[in-house]
Amino acid sequence: MGGVIARALGSHDAVGRLRQQYRDVSALQDLRSLRLRPDQFDEAIEVVSKALPIPNPHRVGKRAAAQILRAAYS
Repeated sequence: MGGVIARALGSHDAVGRLRQQYRDVSALQDLRSLRLRPDQFDEAIEVVSKALPIPNPHRVGKRAAAQILRAAYS
């Protein structure tokens, strides 16, 4: 699937091309840039958890969502 996405982006490296597009439009790339503070994580996880479980590509529950949120901060 990565090859299909890369070709659609006109590249051989889908992730690299997406990162370049983010830089090209000055898109924020982490939650810290959005000014989310660590003391707000629990509240953010509660907001996200209202949409859980997310089944695609695999089930994401509250614990996994919290891990994703913390990783997206760094």
